[in-house]
Amino acid sequence: MLLIHRKRKARHTSGLSFYEEKAAINVKLLQEIGLWIASTLIAVFLGVAFVTAFGVRVRMRSAAMQPEIGRETVVMVDRLSYQISTPSQGDVIAFYPGGNREAAPLVRRVAAVPGEAVQINEGILLVNGVPLRSGMQMDPITDPGIAADPVKLRENEYFVIGDNRNNSEDSRSAYLGPVNSSWIIGRVWIALWADGEKLHLIK
Repeated sequence: MLLIHRKRKARHTSGLSFYEEKAAINVKLLQEIGLWIASTLIAVFLGVAFVTAFGVRVRMRSAAMQPEIGRETVVMVDRLSYQISTPSQGDVIAFYPGGNREAAPLVRRVAAVPGEAVQINEGILLVNGVPLRSGMQMDPITDPGIAADPVKLRENEYFVIGDNRNNSEDSRSAYLGPVNSSWIIGRVWIALWADGEKLHLIK
């Protein structure tokens, strides 16, 4: 009887060991699944955050920014930068004309920032009475528009103009005028491939 009892006890101990190993395997499997789910969620979150901040796509519908950005070129817009800073002279920005979010966004270069005065005199763009720095000054401007007289920019207003000065609808137009900061989507930072163009950073 004693021998039988010992054998039964041995069987019981062996079964317990099996269940302990099985439980350990299940815990490890659950940990691996949990780690995989967490990694996937983090990757998705980072992907969404990147696209939201840097992946807004805008297609050029005109030749207003040639030669830097050609017609029909798709550009990427950084929406994050202007959450921590403000546009500077020379930045290329995307914005909703008149603040109308149903309209196709426009892409133009910032010529002057809030508080500055803009005037186009004899084809030259003047900011606070000084010709715009040579790196941005291109062909003489044939149509000064509303900037024939000095335009004083109010708080949160930016004067924008196309690089293709004589084929651009921009802040010279009475229809558009200075761009309010609330209209701005973000800074244009890269141009994608288009016919006759290569991927390049926007200067």
